[in-house]
Amino acid sequence: MSWLLDTARRIRHAPLLNKTEGFWRMLRPAFHRILDPLGRGVSVRVGGDYKLRIPAALTGIIGAWSEYEPECVAATVTWVRANPTGVVIDLGCAVGMFSALALQYGPGVRVLSVDADLASLQATRRFANRDAARLSLLWGLIDHAQEHSDTLEIALRRSNLQLEELSKNKGSSTTRYICLEDDQALAIPHYSLDGLEAAVALPAGPLLIKCDVEGAELRVLQGATRLLASRRPTLLLSVHPPALPQHGHDVAAVAAFLTAHGYRWSLIASDHEEHWLALPSL
Repeated sequence: MSWLLDTARRIRHAPLLNKTEGFWRMLRPAFHRILDPLGRGVSVRVGGDYKLRIPAALTGIIGAWSEYEPECVAATVTWVRANPTGVVIDLGCAVGMFSALALQYGPGVRVLSVDADLASLQATRRFANRDAARLSLLWGLIDHAQEHSDTLEIALRRSNLQLEELSKNKGSSTTRYICLEDDQALAIPHYSLDGLEAAVALPAGPLLIKCDVEGAELRVLQGATRLLASRRPTLLLSVHPPALPQHGHDVAAVAAFLTAHGYRWSLIASDHEEHWLALPSL
């Protein structure tokens, strides 16, 4: 099926045809039925070696994901296969590719997907629709401190209400990055991982935290010191050297924090950011 998707993308983005949106809008439903005649989802390849089954309507956003962060994809799949009843917290989940991977390759894994952008959470829900019963969506920013005493249950309920409002009002489905330093961040709930854990315990089981927060990674870790001590999660961190100084940090500070809290880390890949796998020391 990948050849059909590739062919469709080449035609769609060919010169003179890439601006005919009305024409493609008419063709899209028929094309989706061809891709997925039984409604079971379309198998696409992500991260080089792994297949992910997604709704046909979302195949257009896959694009270059066939080679997207292969080391991080492999680390995620390896972890959920080894911990099939574990919990994954996907911080900065974007459209939910890693959340969907964790759910598909870990048949008993539960996932908490977190993003400050409601459209991204909406896309994550659609991306992982076959396993939605094991998926929770949290709208908010994760920081070093929690601004109120909401329990995780209340926070999830607020997030679902916001998502329902977005769908009802047919709000924008265009996803975007919202970071702690952005102006619109003031109107978004701020949580810490320790605050959510203290309010009501996160589900029991082995824990993987995947964190991609565009330079605020040390702030996230500083708000998770009790969680790191009690649950000893595996950490898959996207470290952003150019963005860290916006928060008064640098790569050495992230490394020092991990060492001080009993973690050893390794650089598993480097592109426009660094990808670290951090494991609790024995």
